[in-house]
Amino acid sequence: MVSEFLPGREFAFQSIWLDGRLVTSAARERLEYVFGHLMPSGQSSSPSVARTVHRADVNELASRAVAAVDPGATGVFCVDLKEDEDGQPLVTEINAGRFFTTSNFLAEAGANMPYEYVRLALGDTLDGLARYDAVEPDLYWVRMIDMGYKLVREGEWRSRQPGP
Repeated sequence: MVSEFLPGREFAFQSIWLDGRLVTSAARERLEYVFGHLMPSGQSSSPSVARTVHRADVNELASRAVAAVDPGATGVFCVDLKEDEDGQPLVTEINAGRFFTTSNFLAEAGANMPYEYVRLALGDTLDGLARYDAVEPDLYWVRMIDMGYKLVREGEWRSRQPGP
């Protein structure tokens, strides 16, 4: 397979759909990777650090991609995007029927999509959910395998000062 090299930032768009209508979604940028050191590109789909983003271009493109694949989309759709050299996001992958492994990040940040998905399956009306940007921007999710996680807001980082 041959494809264009995409050197820019990488985004993950997680969403829930019902009968071709977007119910709710949130996007994050992958900043560092759990297994990045094992990959020639330095990237993998499992972030060790991710940040929530509000980007209309990411939201619009990911939504259009899901609608193009299934005009009657119902269920969970997660879209991977990567910027080209001009900073334009492009779709690299669509995952249907499963949440990203970091769905607990969005749940901790206030958008518990697995819970909302179950409610939707049980016939509940999910009024009042944000269609896009279901969580605030600039929340950082820091995690490692078998080490737990931490949700940190922009500006809450503290550097450790060297001791005497």
